Order: sequence, then structure tokens, then C-alpha cells
Amino acid sequence: MAGTNAIGSDTQEDGVTLLPRAITFGAGAGSTGLVIQGTPTSTWPFRLGTIAGLTGGNAGSSRTIDGFTSGQTISVKLAFLSPIQPGDQFQILSGCDRMMATCINVFNNQQLGQKTGRFGGFVYSTPGDSSLMDDGYECPFEHLHDTEAGAKACKRVAVTGEAETWLGTPYHHMGRVKGAGTDCLMMLAEVYEAVGIVPHIEVPFYPPDWHLHRDAERYLYGMMRYARQIPGPPEPGDAALFKFGRCFAHGAIVIEWPCLIHAWHSAGVLYANAKQPLLAGRPVRFFDPFV
Repeated sequence: MAGTNAIGSDTQEDGVTLLPRAITFGAGAGSTGLVIQGTPTSTWPFRLGTIAGLTGGNAGSSRTIDGFTSGQTISVKLAFLSPIQPGDQFQILSGCDRMMATCINVFNNQQLGQKTGRFGGFVYSTPGDSSLMDDGYECPFEHLHDTEAGAKACKRVAVTGEAETWLGTPYHHMGRVKGAGTDCLMMLAEVYEAVGIVPHIEVPFYPPDWHLHRDAERYLYGMMRYARQIPGPPEPGDAALFKFGRCFAHGAIVIEWPCLIHAWHSAGVLYANAKQPLLAGRPVRFFDPFV
């Protein structure tokens, strides 16, 4: 949903009202692991989207939304493991059924002056017509490629798009295989490499709890080899490095600050909000890899 710049509130772009792609709410009484009561009122399509626990026993866990009834309930495909208490905070992110009508009428996602929509950044083409797909990903900043700012903006779009393809990947220490397993460091290395921002990085072995017993800033110094530290606020595609334990030891890719994508040890790759529990209040540094 290009153009949305606020989580949980409506915005305007070119005179078109864009609904929120992420809403935070508190669970109502009677919620179970499969059905959560007290969902917010919204006309936005959340089915096939993601719901992530922010507080309570399910903090850090995420599930695919199977059904959404505005103002009433959300059902999930796989039950949350811990009991859901009234008031537990959750964040829901919009989903898409990949239908052309949804792409055009709901997401207002169409080419100027035409009725064809875009799927995942690609121009829509009828079956058997590959002429529009020959060049692969179509950057919305294509007309600015002859400028440094335009080229950088296109790379940012590519990084956030690649990061979103990792959503749902299970957590696995030092894993770097999309859909199979990764951690917060390896995911960043793979995403930036896939887009051509950094070369392949051979990361030396590190134990899962290294940040709890050593002061050496291994992650921080490694990040500084490939990216420039910036004061913030970060832009889409930048990296955020949070302090856990004794070091800056947890990395994430900025989607639209404070919205992030990261690999969480108990939940795998999911969206996160840097202003919510688990990340809020922690020292954080920002890095621009597009140098």
C-alpha cells in the first residue's frame, strides 16, 4: 500500500484516502489461541495478513490471519501458544487475496491513466503475455534513475520488498535460507546481498548468547564495514541495531519507521514496531548501507 506513512491512522495521498496497513489493539475478554475478541473496526482487508503479539505471553509471536470480522473477532490459522489475557496488545497488518479487483479498488494500486494494477511491484500482464515482465522489477522511481537520489530511492524500495519476502521464515541461529531458517544478522546480510547493496559476506561463527557475556561490539563493528551510521530518523531500507545484553546485538530492516522487519528468536521473521515493548526504550543506532 504505497504512500501510507502512519501506523494505525488514515492518511491522504494525491487526494485519495489510504487506510492504515497496521493497527494495534487490546484483546477482549473470551479470547482463545485461535479466535481473538475485541478487534478494531476497520474496512481494511486483514484476511491473509499478519497478527503479532506485542505484550503478554505471546509477545514476539506472529500468526497468519484466517478471518477478520470488523469490530468483533480475528481468527488465525495456527493457535497462539500462550493464553490470551484481556488487554494483551496485538498488531495486525493488512493482507491481500491477490485478486485484480482488490489491487485496484482497495489498494488504489494502478498505473496512471490505466486500469492495470501491479502485483508485488510488477506490471500486471494477462496470461501468456510476458512482454511487460522482461525487465523484471519495475521501480517507481525509474524516471529518476539518472539522478543519485532517484537511484538510491529505487534501491530502498527493492530492499524493503526483498525483506518482506522473508516474512514467516523460522528462526535458526546462523541460518541464511529464506523460508527455512535465519537469524537477525544473517537475514540482513542476505537481503542486502540479494539487492546488490553488499557482496556476499562470510560471517564467522558466533554463539547465540555472545552478547550476554562479552563487551566486544562484533555486530556493530561488522555493520560499520558496510554501512554509514546516521543520526536518524531512518529511511526505508536502512538498518537499525538495538542493544541487547552488553552489546548492540539485534538488527532489523526499516520498512517505514517505526515499522521494522526482523528475525525474532521465538517467532522467526516478522514485522515489529520499535515503539512497542521488546524494542521500545532500548538504545538503537541507525545505518545507511546505500553508500
